Amino acid sequence: MNPTESPPKGGVAGGSARLCILAVGTDRVASTRYRVLAHLDAMRHAGFEPDVRFEGEIRGSGLLRRIRRLRALFRDLPRAGETDLLFIQRRTFPPPFNRLLLRCRCPIVFDMDDALDLPPPSHPQTAGARRRFRRNLQATIGSADLVLCGNAELEARIRHHRVKILPTPIDCKKFQPSAIADDHGPAIGWVGHSDNLRFVEGIAGALRNVADRLAGTSVVIVADQAPELPGLEVEFRRWTLDREVSCFDGMRVGVMPLDDT
Repeated sequence: MNPTESPPKGGVAGGSARLCILAVGTDRVASTRYRVLAHLDAMRHAGFEPDVRFEGEIRGSGLLRRIRRLRALFRDLPRAGETDLLFIQRRTFPPPFNRLLLRCRCPIVFDMDDALDLPPPSHPQTAGARRRFRRNLQATIGSADLVLCGNAELEARIRHHRVKILPTPIDCKKFQPSAIADDHGPAIGWVGHSDNLRFVEGIAGALRNVADRLAGTSVVIVADQAPELPGLEVEFRRWTLDREVSCFDGMRVGVMPLDDT
C-alpha cells in the first residue's frame, strides 16, 4: 500500500489499522531490518499500527527444525478479528498448515527477497528438499492476496495472480560516504553470513592471483565466523549491529561471488 492510500477499514479506535507482521528470524536478520523494521515509522504515518512478531532463532535441523518452525507459527499467528492486515515476511509453511492463515480472516501480504523455493546453501541440495521448499512456498503464497518480490527474477519464479516488485532499499541517511572511512590500500571486502562463506572461499585462487600481482592486497571479511582462505592476508571483523555501517571501513573493492546457477 502506498502511503497516500487509505488504510483498510475496521481498524482499532483512533483510526489506525492493525498490522500484524510475522518477521523471519530476529531483528538481526538483514532482510528483517531492511524490509520491515526500517519502515515502521512510514507504516504508522500511513495509518497502520504495526505489531512485529519475530520468529526467533530456530535451532536444530531436519524434522526437529520443522517442528519448531510450526510451533512458532502457532504462537505468532493472530486470531480471527485480531488484525486488519497480515504481513508475512519470508516465512513459509507446509500444507495443510498454510490453511491456518486463512483463519485470520483478513487480507494477507507475503514478502520475499530471496529464492525461497530453493534450499539455502547450508541445507542439503537434494531433489526431495527442492520439492519441499517449492511446495511450502507455493502453499503459503496460495493463501496470500498479494506477493511482494525483491526483483523481477524472483517474480518470474512464482505463480500468483497478484505480484508487485518492491526492491530492497537502504537508509541513505545511514549509508553515505561520510559514514565510512576512506580506503587505506588495495583492500577487497566481503560482508555476509557464514552460510555463504563457501562462495568467497570458492574464489580463493582468484584472490591469491590478485594479491600476487598487486603488492599489499588484503582481504577484509565481515561475518559471524572467520573464513578459510589460506595464502591470503585476511582481516576478519565479527559483524555486530552497532557496526553495521562502519564494517565497510577501508574497503576499496566489494565482491559478492555466487555460483553460476
